[in-house]
Amino acid sequence: DKFFVNTITALAAKGATTIAYVVEEGSSVCAQVPNLAAQHNLSVLGSFNVSKSPTVETMVPVVEQLKALNADVVISCMYTQGCISYVQAMRKGGVVPRAQVLSACWGAEDFRDALGTDAQYLLGASPWDKSLQVTDNLTGWTPGEYSALFEEYVLMLPQYQAASAAGSLSSLLQAIEQVDSLNSSIVAKALRERTFETVYGHVAFDENGQQQYAPLLLQYNGLSQIETIWPATFASSDIVYPLPSWAWRDCFLGNNCSGAGSCMPDGSCECQENFESINGSKCVIVPEENKHISPTVKSVCLVMFWVNGITAIGFFFWTFLNRRSQVVRASQGSMLCAIAIGAFVSSTTILTLIQDDSGDDQHLAYSGEYAPANLACRLSVWLYTIGFVFTFAVLFGKMARVRQIFQHTTKISRVAVSMRSFMAIIAVMMAIDGAVIMAWQVNDPLKFKRTVIQTDVNGYPVSSVGFCESENSTPYVCLIFLLHLATLLYGCFLCYVTSGYGSVFSEAKYVSVSMVSSMQVLLLGAPVLFIVSDQPVANMFLRAGIVALNDFGILCFIFLPKIIAHHGQSFSLKSEIAVSCAATSGTTLRKPPDTLKLAVSSSGPN
Repeated sequence: DKFFVNTITALAAKGATTIAYVVEEGSSVCAQVPNLAAQHNLSVLGSFNVSKSPTVETMVPVVEQLKALNADVVISCMYTQGCISYVQAMRKGGVVPRAQVLSACWGAEDFRDALGTDAQYLLGASPWDKSLQVTDNLTGWTPGEYSALFEEYVLMLPQYQAASAAGSLSSLLQAIEQVDSLNSSIVAKALRERTFETVYGHVAFDENGQQQYAPLLLQYNGLSQIETIWPATFASSDIVYPLPSWAWRDCFLGNNCSGAGSCMPDGSCECQENFESINGSKCVIVPEENKHISPTVKSVCLVMFWVNGITAIGFFFWTFLNRRSQVVRASQGSMLCAIAIGAFVSSTTILTLIQDDSGDDQHLAYSGEYAPANLACRLSVWLYTIGFVFTFAVLFGKMARVRQIFQHTTKISRVAVSMRSFMAIIAVMMAIDGAVIMAWQVNDPLKFKRTVIQTDVNGYPVSSVGFCESENSTPYVCLIFLLHLATLLYGCFLCYVTSGYGSVFSEAKYVSVSMVSSMQVLLLGAPVLFIVSDQPVANMFLRAGIVALNDFGILCFIFLPKIIAHHGQSFSLKSEIAVSCAATSGTTLRKPPDTLKLAVSSSGPN
């Protein structure tokens, strides 16, 4: 009647409230379970009887019913083969109660050998185990020391019967020593009234000479070693309750998260920082990915933008502040401001070129879904095109006017050059470029996409590159390139046909230099960009450099001569620049080229 006393007492103390039990034919030890459960306020949810030596197939339906009951504690009163089949059926069905207690099969070598690590964390009731924490008052041995000596002399592990005999003998000798007598009556009385510390535990006898001792509650630990769980005074370890799931055990006994994480109840791994789980079974260190992003190069590109931006803003305000000066009026200040604005807008393209997926914590760029970088890709085309149109439409218009003026001077006719024609050129160029870009953005918008080019053995990216791309961008890029190339070629042609009009038209000369410079940058930069198209850092730096060099060159060639002329001390230099500027601005010209120098003092803007 005392076999499961410590078992149910311990589990009730851990919070168990329900119980079920399985009885193999021929076993009677579970008969005490209902009464003990009632004493500890545990509800019995069900009981199951099985045939002798049941197979796994026989136990599977029983296990399924136990799973449905979901009892906190399941006690199995079965013999060795039945226990083995029962545990294997639990493993097969993935069923693990919060506490699984076994009886007769507990501790048997063939039971442990058959189940291996599946026996871990199972509970059992047994009269004795060497893990018992007690010291024999007669010999000074612990159960562990007694077991080692027994094995040394007998060449086998002691069973509880041998330990019980050793405990009984120790109790008798302790009683004799304590009463200091060999009188059987005196010794018997001492045995009935006293408790003795032995290798078998606390030994005490009732009036009938029977031991007042309940079997221990034992448990296999995570190393398949037996630990004493209850009574608490003899415990060698705390109880593992509830029992871990089969999935957790497979994780722990398998890869154990590679030693870099913790196994979760569902068998998955919760990995440490800088580690990630692969298929939920192991933790591996995430390699540092080389994304080919250079903060240094990005900083250099940013410096190029600020140099151009400050220069453009400075020239814009210089033009505004000196808008009434002869040099600025002759060059048409609004056109100079348009060039400065165009160069600034074009230079802002650099800001979009250095935008990448550095802040993409969710790795959206690998699928082309990282919105900030995608927006930068699309803006880069618009900003560059708008800047190009504002800048080169003005330069193109100036050179066209020079030619127009000198075509009419031989006829001594009046030539009126208006601001409206400039705006018409800008509008036409912007409409053409805008139509191409809009079709591009609607049909095949640019996206920033990162592509993995090398992975480690676990499939994690080691090296990757990110570019602005779309599936069919080539036709649009080629069309924009050809449009801009045609504009520059015609501009260079105008520069050539007006190159013989003399140094007096120095603004035309600097406009020509700007045109030719831009043409050179475009023709040289395009093939180099193609060569480094698969190298993100070099590609970014080269594109930013082309934009910065082109815009900075135009600003310097157009504005610096005028600033020098404005602040120079030679009136003749100012007058010469003014006359030449007048020829490329809204000037009414009536004299042929050869007479212009004679009319310097009388020439000027309308």
